[in-house]
Amino acid sequence: TKNNIDFDIQVLTSGCWPTYNCDIIQLPPSITSYLEYYNKFYVRINSGRKLKWTSSLSHCIVAANFPKGRKELVLSAFQA
Repeated sequence: TKNNIDFDIQVLTSGCWPTYNCDIIQLPPSITSYLEYYNKFYVRINSGRKLKWTSSLSHCIVAANFPKGRKELVLSAFQA
């Protein structure tokens, strides 16, 4: 299998959003490596700021091949 991952991050100011539960989600290593890389990048260019990952708002699109054709499934992080 190929590891094709398109990764998109949206950084939002916490003061403009309500608080969300920070449920712990066991993410796959391929995703956590992207998060760690982006976190290092973000902290380097934005001194004094830190990221808080809200996985409960995450989603992914999974491409799947079925007997009747290819479909894209939009899943929450909990479903994936």
